[in-house]
Amino acid sequence: MEQDKIIFVKKERKLPNHQWPRVRINRETYKAIDDIANEASLNLSDVTTRLLDFALKHVEIHKKISEINSNEGGDGK
Repeated sequence: MEQDKIIFVKKERKLPNHQWPRVRINRETYKAIDDIANEASLNLSDVTTRLLDFALKHVEIHKKISEINSNEGGDGK
């Protein structure tokens, strides 16, 4: 019997047991962060944390693309 859906049952996600949770990123992003860390003489973890903290404070989540256009105000700015 062929099914036209695949169903996933939602489960609670648990954080890893180790001290530093890991996030996978692409090589280009890693290289860019590593370059910043080297240029600023800072460790990679501190730079990554600061970049993510900044991004999280400036993120917007929209349910529909139309919400993005309506929030721009339409005044050409």
